[in-house]
Parts: sequence; structure tokens; C-alpha cells
Amino acid sequence: MIHSLKMVLSVLSNQLDAAVAEVSENNIAPLVTVRQTTELMRLVMGAIVQLKRGSDRPDENRRVLENLLATLRQMASDERMAMDGRNAAVATMQYRTTASTIAQIEAIAGARGEVRQ
Repeated sequence: MIHSLKMVLSVLSNQLDAAVAEVSENNIAPLVTVRQTTELMRLVMGAIVQLKRGSDRPDENRRVLENLLATLRQMASDERMAMDGRNAAVATMQYRTTASTIAQIEAIAGARGEVRQ
């Protein structure tokens, strides 16, 4: 499980590098992506720390993963609601980044049978 989350973290790191490369004075989008990606990386790293401190039992690993996904899904839900508001463009960028991270984790964990879909 730790290896799987490290792969997600690596993808997020690459997304962060790409967003930083796009930063310019005239475009706020990369800054939103950078902020969102670093928050997602913080959450994934927190899950990795929990897994390293744990006993590496399947039920415990599943609980950590499900808690991470629940947090990410709540973030995505909040971002979807914000898409109807004044900052719709920012919320849309945040939502896309969060939703892609959820999909990555579900794909990796689902392939390994570590999360209930």
C-alpha cells in the first residue's frame, strides 16, 4: 500500500513541476494548481506516515486508505459546490486536480483489492 501511495505522490510531484513551469504574471491557473497539488501531496504523505506507523494489517491499511479517500471525496464535493459560486474557475481547477488524484488512488488500490469501490 505504501508503494502505491508513493506512486500517486510521484504523479502529484510531476503535476506540481508542470504547474510551476507554467507560472506567469498573466495566468493565475498554475498557482491554483500548485496550491491544490501541495495540499493533496500533504494528505497522501499523511496517509503514508500512518501506514508506516501501523502494523501493516490489511484491515488497517484499508481503513487508512478509505479515510484518505473520504477526505479527498469531501474536498471534491466542496469544490463542486464552489463551482457554482463567484470563484467557479478556481473551484473547477481544484476539483479537476482532486478528482484525478481520487481516480489514481482508486485505480491503484482497486487493482490490488485494497479498497471497496
